[in-house]
Amino acid sequence: MASSRIIEFRLNGDYSDSYRANYIDISLNTYLLLLVYACKVNATKAKLFYAATQTGYRYRKEHNLPLGILTFEDEWVYLPLNELQQVVDFITNEILPDLQLKINANPDQLIVQDWLGTNDLDTFLLNLGGFFDSFDPDRPDYLEYLDIVPIDFFNQFKGFNKFFKDAILKNFRYTIVIS
Repeated sequence: MASSRIIEFRLNGDYSDSYRANYIDISLNTYLLLLVYACKVNATKAKLFYAATQTGYRYRKEHNLPLGILTFEDEWVYLPLNELQQVVDFITNEILPDLQLKINANPDQLIVQDWLGTNDLDTFLLNLGGFFDSFDPDRPDYLEYLDIVPIDFFNQFKGFNKFFKDAILKNFRYTIVIS
């Protein structure tokens, strides 16, 4: 089975073991699926979640904004910390309650399988359009994502929420690296 690339989010750009509590590691495919879920809850606010999970270079390049001195090697997040509270509010007030309803109604619902139907992840993302056009999911094994249930997404979003709250509280920017 091919493994998915990993996206690492680290507070203050610190990669030492002492800051292991201040990071998130998530597979690229799982991240894409979280982004899809966010869009299904509220497409407008999902754009902020997306901006909070992209480097300044990538975000500016995709949106044809001036790059200034940014280069491909720039790892700092695009979204300014003063706008991050809106992402926290979106997760807290919309995404987590929506997932909690799904958990209460049918905790074994196979969310991704319901979305994909007969499509593979590539086709599904292309059909969504928007910023999903720029993603290239890892291949070839999508089967590992078909058994995702609501609690899996709930825990992932809860982790992002804690991370974003820590960034705000500590007034730390964070880096994003795909490995």
